[in-house]
Amino acid sequence: FFSDVRNLKKLSPPFPVMEIGFDDPHIEEGAEFEVRLRFGVTTYTLATNITRVNPDGSFEDTFRGGPFRRWHHSHRFLATEAGTLVVDELEFESAWWFAPLARAMVHLMFLYRRRVLPEVIR
Repeated sequence: FFSDVRNLKKLSPPFPVMEIGFDDPHIEEGAEFEVRLRFGVTTYTLATNITRVNPDGSFEDTFRGGPFRRWHHSHRFLATEAGTLVVDELEFESAWWFAPLARAMVHLMFLYRRRVLPEVIR
């Protein structure tokens, strides 16, 4: 599920509207794609790069552009007795003008993902 960039949209809240541009939807080291976030009439484009893919399926990505000056996101998957635990670790810095909203937006995005992930992967 996580090795296909098209599934990112399934895990994203309805606002901001997310569009993804890619040549190849597979998550592999060095892969690049664009994420466009539409906030009404304003659209921000983030150049996304998959910087590392590990044999266990975990991977890391970075963003360039848009309202984030720095974005480093690692995705890990841990086997448990109940199934798989998805662990996201994120470090980011937003542009000064976006800072008041950035932390809340990112927090709400991951709350949304946590809620919909079990439904989406069934």
